[in-house]
Amino acid sequence: MKHQLGQADLRIAVHGIGDHARRTILPAIQECNQLHLVGISTRNPQTRISEAQNWNCPAFKDLDQLITRSRPSIVFISTPIAQHYQDGKQVLKSGMHLWSEKAFTNNLGHAEELAKLAEDHDVTLNVSFPPIYHPMFSKMMEIIKNGDIGIIRSITSNFSFPHVDKNHSKYGPSGGGALLDVGFYPIIMSTKIAGAVARIRGAVVRSQPGYQIDTHGAALLEFASDVLAAVQWGYGTDYTNQITIIGECGSLTATPIFSKPPLRPLDLKLHRQTETKRINTPNFNQFTLMLDSFLKTIHSEKARALSRQTAVDDQRLMMGVLNMSR
Repeated sequence: MKHQLGQADLRIAVHGIGDHARRTILPAIQECNQLHLVGISTRNPQTRISEAQNWNCPAFKDLDQLITRSRPSIVFISTPIAQHYQDGKQVLKSGMHLWSEKAFTNNLGHAEELAKLAEDHDVTLNVSFPPIYHPMFSKMMEIIKNGDIGIIRSITSNFSFPHVDKNHSKYGPSGGGALLDVGFYPIIMSTKIAGAVARIRGAVVRSQPGYQIDTHGAALLEFASDVLAAVQWGYGTDYTNQITIIGECGSLTATPIFSKPPLRPLDLKLHRQTETKRINTPNFNQFTLMLDSFLKTIHSEKARALSRQTAVDDQRLMMGVLNMSR
């Protein structure tokens, strides 16, 4: 079934109301003028009551009720990674646009199947990756394009933070592990900066004692023109949220580059030999900017095809890193 959507009918629902959805996704939807929140769903009865009041919308106990009773045009999936495939399939088979938290799924076959379903139903398929929509990333790419650091030689990045309560859902079997949860950020951002397909030259994915999931890792990626990217990620370390891009005549350092904690000021620096210049960067809600971009894919067949292919390509790279580590 082809789903027709007009500018006055952008009804969105969110499935999976955890801490991340409450802090980022729901506020971004509220800020987006073209979106109207028509429902949320979660298994937690207390969360259903409190968040329905907070966002002035109906709340349901499962995805089936959310789809049939709130009748959204778009469903944003914010459940644990292991549930994305089944949840996404239900959304797409209902003829609705699927917007999903990263990582898209936990294996390549599921990602390819969902992309084919989106194509068959002529609906959008977008995977969340908000940092590339932030002005800090745009400014970085502008500086690189202008040749201010010369040809890129290497990229190094790290996204890591301390452990939280062991009972947190991300430590359970449905959480997906640190590679898919946080490794996604530095790995995929490297491909956006290099603008090319990555060749995986090495990878390590490890689990700290007492944890059932992978908790940290690192990978070495190679791109065309001999650009190398060394990326790290993990739980259980000091907070690190940084990228450095080294060129033949200068370098860029940006922090925080991935998530944008409200109490951490943006710091983008251009280094050239003995000179360092701080670049002013406006701070906008990167989730709202991302949703605005997702909306544009609804009315563009070319953009829909590109977003589907990007979802599959990114999943292929993530699975490649995992396989290389074994």
